[in-house]
Amino acid sequence: MKAKVDGSNDNENWLEFLCLGIWVFTKADPDSYPSVPHGHFKNQNNKWPKLNPYTGRIFSAKHQEDKKQLLSKKQMRKIWSDEKFKSFCREMIIWYQEKFSYYEFPVRRPLRMPRW
Repeated sequence: MKAKVDGSNDNENWLEFLCLGIWVFTKADPDSYPSVPHGHFKNQNNKWPKLNPYTGRIFSAKHQEDKKQLLSKKQMRKIWSDEKFKSFCREMIIWYQEKFSYYEFPVRRPLRMPRW
């Protein structure tokens, strides 16, 4: 996983994580589906497929999981062993809670990161 700050974007604080070499996670993504945060396939501008990093589920469209593409336990361990990624997730959750206070997270304690 790698992080980069790209000043070419409109927002100078734009931050991108490249996860497993193909999933792009971006800071301040206002979309909450399928999770906060979530990954976009190869480019932040690709609407689909999307990765829910908490479950490893990949969606080809809203409410349409591609069950053949589920991440392996090894891939999930790799994602969640990265402290920078966990920190990024916490920042995104806090930002989302402040920006979209009406949003109800699907878990009771959204800042509690999964253990793989």
